[in-house]
Amino acid sequence: MVSVRNAKIISLIYQIFAILGEIILLLLSPNDKDEIEFNFPNGASPISSPSSNSSTPPVSSSKLHNQTSLPSTSTSLYDSQQATNDSIEIASILTKAISIATLQNSLLPHNQIIARSLAPKRMTRKKVIVVTLDGGGIRGIVTLTILRELQKMMGIDIIDKAHMVCGTSTGSIIAMGRSKPLPYDEIVEIYKNFGKVIFKGTVKNFFVGATLANSDKKEQELIKVFGNSTMGDFAQNKKVFVVVSKLKHNNSLLQQQQLPQQTFINQSTPSSLQQQQQQQILINQQQGEFKTKIISNYNKKYETVKVSEALNASSAAPIYFKPVEINGHKYVDGGIGYQNNPILLAHKECLKLYGDMTEYVFISLGTGTFEAASTVLSPSSNKLLFQAQETFKNAVGLIKNAASSIGDSETPHQIFKQMSNYKNVSYYRFNPKLTQNFSLSDTSKTSLSAMETEACQYMQSQDMIREVQNLKNEIESIINSSN
Repeated sequence: MVSVRNAKIISLIYQIFAILGEIILLLLSPNDKDEIEFNFPNGASPISSPSSNSSTPPVSSSKLHNQTSLPSTSTSLYDSQQATNDSIEIASILTKAISIATLQNSLLPHNQIIARSLAPKRMTRKKVIVVTLDGGGIRGIVTLTILRELQKMMGIDIIDKAHMVCGTSTGSIIAMGRSKPLPYDEIVEIYKNFGKVIFKGTVKNFFVGATLANSDKKEQELIKVFGNSTMGDFAQNKKVFVVVSKLKHNNSLLQQQQLPQQTFINQSTPSSLQQQQQQQILINQQQGEFKTKIISNYNKKYETVKVSEALNASSAAPIYFKPVEINGHKYVDGGIGYQNNPILLAHKECLKLYGDMTEYVFISLGTGTFEAASTVLSPSSNKLLFQAQETFKNAVGLIKNAASSIGDSETPHQIFKQMSNYKNVSYYRFNPKLTQNFSLSDTSKTSLSAMETEACQYMQSQDMIREVQNLKNEIESIINSSN
């Protein structure tokens, strides 16, 4: 089969001959504005009558040629013009022949190859698949179950096919784990092990580190999985980022996290101080005590940051874990404020990286929701025998409640849902309603199994089956168009 390159060469040769024919015609043809003049002796002209009578009609040159014997000079000039005329006629015939050949050449197979290669292609927008994963502590098991179900139902792994993947807190660990890439079954086992190790010994953690979980163990477990990989060399086949919250004042949160320990040791301190602490955390959020940041594999600023460090920071929920220091700055869980669902941040990054003329398929996965009337924890009861035990109980309860309220996934979802009405945005949200209010740190086998079961049932509903089919069609269309 003739290649496009060789076909173009053949066609160019034909065109060169055609141009040469035109050049010959131009060189041999007289100028349009000048006439060919012949000089004859004594002013005689072969086209004028020998008689001086001006009324006598002129004799044609052809007739004169037959009737009159011209001087040698005149004959030479005349023959020169005749030769010129003959050359022009030959050049015309040659040009016509080349034109016919060129026309016939355009019908040849190799020229059809060129035509196909030069045919104007239909303008299509670039299509980008984006996967975002919410935060939610151990409820990330819900996210993992949805991801596995999607893979079974579509025969496609959305994170593998995604151009951009991001996550907040627990979602960041799943996003980076799969982008590593680790199989989902392995990530599930790692996840369950995390829960056993990190959330074990709440009381001890509370005394030793003023946190409800073991910060050091979490860091060690992340290093086991991700080693010394840095953001700059991680998952270079796609854009990935994790969401963190930067402390504007490095010591403020540390002082807050020490309050529960001091309160328990000093039994005379009223339990209302824990309520003040919870309120202070929320006030700090509103006053901009934390600034949302993203740590990505495409920003040179973070290329030397270890993946384990970035994930440790993104999942450092206040009260549960200590802040994480990176490059001289302290970071905590990225879910503070409205970024527990990173969909809006992902959209912002996409506009910067791919522009607003790109078509997007956003796939957002939550950790489940539970709708119930909010409860207000009452102050310590005087009926209890030990005020210290009640103080500790209230402190732990209030702090857990504060940490649980850090993440807001619904607000970003509702905002982006309106934005998805744009022609170039498709939006899929998977976030089951749970029948139980599973704690962010509930690692019991019963709870983990229940979360997996509810997530599976959610994905097998008729509404989700239709939604998954629509998603599959879109992703397959993007894959086929890129081949």
